[in-house]
Amino acid sequence: YEFHQVRAEFSYVDERCEIKSFSGQHEETRVRGSGIATLPPQGEWQLDLLDLFVDDLSPDRQLRQALPGGLRTVFEELDPQKAFSFSGSLRFKGTHRESDPVRASWNLDFVFTGNQLNTGIELKNLHGQVSALGTWNGERIDNAGRIQLESVEVLDYQLTKVQGPYRVDGSRVVIGSEKVLAPAAEQDNRAVPFSERLTAQVISGTLTYDAEVLLEEEVRYRSRLTLVNGKLEDYARRYLPGTRNLSGVMNGWLNCSGQGVDTHR
Repeated sequence: YEFHQVRAEFSYVDERCEIKSFSGQHEETRVRGSGIATLPPQGEWQLDLLDLFVDDLSPDRQLRQALPGGLRTVFEELDPQKAFSFSGSLRFKGTHRESDPVRASWNLDFVFTGNQLNTGIELKNLHGQVSALGTWNGERIDNAGRIQLESVEVLDYQLTKVQGPYRVDGSRVVIGSEKVLAPAAEQDNRAVPFSERLTAQVISGTLTYDAEVLLEEEVRYRSRLTLVNGKLEDYARRYLPGTRNLSGVMNGWLNCSGQGVDTHR
C-alpha cells in the first residue's frame, strides 16, 4: 500500500526517533500526524503514531490486500463501501525476526458520511461516528467501542440518533447487548438498560437493536429488534402515503437469524 508525496521532519538520538510531523497521499487518501519510534539494534521495536489523521480512506482492493489475514476477514465481511476518515493514535510493535508478527493497538474515531456496512443486516447511508479501542496480536483482533450515528437506513427504514456499544472478539461481533439474545430474556428484556443496547429514534418512538454476528466463511447472525411507543400516524405518513385517519401507539419485537448477506435467507 504505497504512499506518495511523503514529507516528514524528525530527529534521531540514542535509538529513539521523534517524528515531529509527517504527511503522505495514496490516490485520494491523505495522511498526516506525528510519532515516536524506538529502534534498538536487538529486541523489540515500537512505533507510536500520534495525532493521526487519515482522510478519505477508500476501502478498495489495494487496502484489503494490504491488511493481515485476520483483520482482512473482519474488514471484508463488514464490507464498507465509500471512503471514510478516522483520527486518533496507533501503536505498532515487532521484532527483527521475520517469523514474529507485527502487533498493533489503537484508539481511533471513525467518521462516516453516507457509507454502508454489513452486520448481517445491511446498514446504509451511515452518517456519524464510531469509536474503536482495540488490539491486534498478529492473529486475533479485540476491539470495543461506541456507535454514535446521526442517521442510518435499515431495511429501508430511516433511523436517527443511533447510539450504543459494540465489540469485536476475533471473528465475533456483538452490537448492543448479547444478554438480550439469551433464551431467558426473550419474554422480557427490559432488565437490560438502554445504555448497554443500541438504541435509535424512529416514528417518534425508541427502537433497540441487539445482535451477534459470526464472521466465518459464511456470515451467521442472530438479532432482536424492539419498538417502544412508536406513533402509527408517523409511520403512515412516512411509509403509507395516501392513508388517512390512522393513529395509535406501536409496540413490538422481532427476532431475526440467518446466514450470508442475502436478507431473504
